[in-house]
Amino acid sequence: VAVGTGTDIPVSKFSDRGLVITEDQIILPTGEILTYTGTMQAKGTAYTHTDAGCDRITATGIVCVTVLYLLAAGVFLLWGEQLLGIYIKDSREAIEWGMLKLTMIGTTSFIYGITDVYSGVLRGMGKAATSMTISVIGICGVRVLWLNTVFRIPKYHTMQSIYMVFILSWIITLAIQLVVYRVVTRRMFKKWSDEALASATA
Repeated sequence: VAVGTGTDIPVSKFSDRGLVITEDQIILPTGEILTYTGTMQAKGTAYTHTDAGCDRITATGIVCVTVLYLLAAGVFLLWGEQLLGIYIKDSREAIEWGMLKLTMIGTTSFIYGITDVYSGVLRGMGKAATSMTISVIGICGVRVLWLNTVFRIPKYHTMQSIYMVFILSWIITLAIQLVVYRVVTRRMFKKWSDEALASATA
């Protein structure tokens, strides 16, 4: 139950902040709202047992998702206009905005993949509630705060500003996860060391 709840709540929250961003996009100029296109997302989740090598599993997950995301970004940047042209037939401007999103989000989305790795590792280490809290605050909280503060400033009321908050929220979330991961692993290793010492002297 603890692991399932820690997984489901962030997913539902991601849906909520998606609605918030979509609502703000609607009030942008018509030429810009036409450019909102989907970006491929891949999940990179590492499952960690308390007896496994946490750092090794985490590093493997990070390498895998980084390579996958960057390869996907390369494909989309090379053939982005052709792919967008499948859906957009009558607007060169929309394709240009679509390419902007692919450039900004596509080339940095590997950061999101890495946050998924750490989220999965923390859940595997029995810290599902902690992982959930970080996701809700780092991803959802940052975006809602941005949309209700910075995005309200006319200078930053742009599509680029919306794309930028995605990147910013990933970086902030990853930074928090790195700190929490180090704290949790040190405590776990100390616990294992103490248990091994106690068993040896028993």
